[in-house]
Amino acid sequence: MRSSTILLIASLILGAGTALAGSRSGALVDSAWQVWQRQNYAVAEKQLHEAIAADPADPRAYVTLALLENSRSRYRECWDALRMLSERDPNIYPYLFSFWQTIRFRLKDDFAATGLLQYLENLTKSADDLGILPPQTAEALEEYYRERHNLSMAGRWHAKIDAVTDWMLIGPFENVSASGYDKAYPPETGYNPAGSYEGKGGIPAAWFPIASPGPDTWIDFMMHFGFKESIFYANTFVYSPDRRKVHLRVGTSGSLRAFLNDEMVLEYVDENNNDLDTYNVATELQKGWNRVLIKCGCSEIDKCNFLVRITGEHGEPIEGLRVSEEPQVYAHKPSAPAVLLENPFESFFSGQIVTYPDRAENYALLAQVYLRDDKAPQAEKVLRAALKRWPECAQFYTLLMEAYQRGKKSDETDELVTRLASIDSQLEEVLAYRVNEAVRNEEYQKAEEYIAQLKSQGADPVAVYNMEIGLLGKQKEIDRLVSLNAEAHAKYPLNWDFANLQAVIESEVHHDPEKAAAVVKATLERSYGLPHLSALATYYLKAGKFDRWEETMKEAVDLAPS
Repeated sequence: MRSSTILLIASLILGAGTALAGSRSGALVDSAWQVWQRQNYAVAEKQLHEAIAADPADPRAYVTLALLENSRSRYRECWDALRMLSERDPNIYPYLFSFWQTIRFRLKDDFAATGLLQYLENLTKSADDLGILPPQTAEALEEYYRERHNLSMAGRWHAKIDAVTDWMLIGPFENVSASGYDKAYPPETGYNPAGSYEGKGGIPAAWFPIASPGPDTWIDFMMHFGFKESIFYANTFVYSPDRRKVHLRVGTSGSLRAFLNDEMVLEYVDENNNDLDTYNVATELQKGWNRVLIKCGCSEIDKCNFLVRITGEHGEPIEGLRVSEEPQVYAHKPSAPAVLLENPFESFFSGQIVTYPDRAENYALLAQVYLRDDKAPQAEKVLRAALKRWPECAQFYTLLMEAYQRGKKSDETDELVTRLASIDSQLEEVLAYRVNEAVRNEEYQKAEEYIAQLKSQGADPVAVYNMEIGLLGKQKEIDRLVSLNAEAHAKYPLNWDFANLQAVIESEVHHDPEKAAAVVKATLERSYGLPHLSALATYYLKAGKFDRWEETMKEAVDLAPS
């Protein structure tokens, strides 16, 4: 037999074996989803591991396992599944984006222990084609090193975010019931840095420059204005050595309108709390100076901030750009193109659902993508479609609960919890909701029973401590609260909630502000931040340590000038 014939037969056999492995792996994943519907989580986990063994190249088993572990508050195991997938699938980025909230916030104290620290550093060098993940990763690393008081490393990652930070601000203007969103206040009609206008409630509104925004690069209007239900503006000028295509990328808390050279290039009326690069418009800078105006509003939420980046089409920095808050001569309304770009990860999972409508994981992954950018209505629509196919699957109900809470649908949330409890009354989300409900209704015995159930099933211990401490506070059980918080603080010394409460106890219960300062100072050595410095300064002041108060306040101002 010829060697070429042998190779052909061998390849056909291998192909058949691979197809069979893929078929078996897919069947096991589908079965795991059915088992998950019956709340048999251990069997679902076992089947998913079998699916991985059957076809290590198929992403379905890894991401479903990550979803399952995440739903059980087993965050390290969730990351383990994603890490294994990243070693086999070059298109890991949509999955990382979907699980970003878990990676950044649930695992941020475990970056080093889980290998995430090195992984994230590598992610900043090469990632998704649109370049969304690298700056978000740099932001996470900046926060990680800053909290460990490694300010030189934090500064290195801060620079890689490449945000526009030189702005002039003006406000507040009226925005009751979002009435200011469509109203063109004077800053929209022209830029006069010396101008003064009638603002909210007759308050004079004038332009002023801001100090450096601080370590996280977001421009927070609440740091500069003591008003809510308001419209605020930020203005700057960007110099380009030539006419060139760029991406104008914006993240916000609040409604948004963005203007380039007095032409509106981006608008979003919903008041969302989202991440950087959430809104991305392909446009162009004119040769010379370009005016950039950001309009943000809040009426339903109590936050209002933004972050702007101007990049190439892959998110890369653009050589030769300069930014100045000083007034410049610029091209007025040059009719530049402005094309809003869809989030590629939303497109990816939407496409997966169209192609594979019977694969449950894609509905959950797309919902997570929407929820992380506060797009509650879009997430709700996807989850309702999923529940038509998997009506008993708790995963979709817990995600829908988050969508309702983000959308402030309290009545719908109550109904959903009742439905979810009928499926699995021991779910952490159900019990946590019941605890809050019982405390709100002053049914403290019920709250204690729900907390005991959470403890017995190994729920997130930090969350359980917070519930217990909150309950004891409502019951005015001060001695038990003091004892329990001391226990929580000893177990989780990096947790600021426990450290802060411990300092309050030392100051207000034991009347010892010096000891309160010692608690905060010990925490600062391991977890560094503005709230810690502010609290430390307060206790130094109470203790009459004026030199230390002044020294600490100066350090706080250096860290976050705004």
